[in-house]
Amino acid sequence: MALTLVSCKFCKKPFPSYGGRLCPACLKEIDDGYVTVRNYLYQNPEATSVIDIAEQTGVEEDVILYLLKENRLYFKNWTGNSRLCQICGIPIGSGTICPTCSGKMQERMMTEVGGGGAGGSSTAEPKTTKTTKKGARMHVSHNKDD
Repeated sequence: MALTLVSCKFCKKPFPSYGGRLCPACLKEIDDGYVTVRNYLYQNPEATSVIDIAEQTGVEEDVILYLLKENRLYFKNWTGNSRLCQICGIPIGSGTICPTCSGKMQERMMTEVGGGGAGGSSTAEPKTTKTTKKGARMHVSHNKDD
């Protein structure tokens, strides 16, 4: 894989990468923050406020929110200032979509791609047989260099 210049997913600064999306400084900050917050949550399972956790651990709020978004942290007893599901709007402990909406999306994708529609209706058949270059069933962005 070739070395390319990419924008860090966290700080948005450009850096040379072999495929990673976080610059080395942010990767270290996020990994160190994860360990610190995880240990704090093991000792304080009732903690639910990002602001309080940031103050108690010294880890920046942005790092904690990033860890939640990336599903590396999960709060069981999440309260008031929680993240909301991007589809239905209910509070969730981590990520961007609640388990219910995620399950519905997976079912819909399986049905549309041809993995499991019950009854084998004729409307689903064209979707399962439609293919593109090299048998792919999804759209892929190709670089002009390839």
